[in-house]
Amino acid sequence: VIRSVYSDLLKENDIFFNADNNFIIEFVMCMKPLYLNQEGITLYEFGKFTEEVFYIIYGKIEFYSESKDLIITYSTGTYFGEVEI
Repeated sequence: VIRSVYSDLLKENDIFFNADNNFIIEFVMCMKPLYLNQEGITLYEFGKFTEEVFYIIYGKIEFYSESKDLIITYSTGTYFGEVEI
């Protein structure tokens, strides 16, 4: 069931729109859920190397500068992180 739900959500995204169904299933099987339900968590720091891609299934995440200025907001269906993976 989870594979089906995640697969359908990924197919709605531009980078997976024309992807082979088997590739999407394999991609979903590699996904690890991460639930964030509080503010102030450092998930990703600008300029730091990461091997992860974060795909937002539901909700939003906001990125702030060190001086607390809002830089960007990502919401449902978007992704951020190491996009070259």
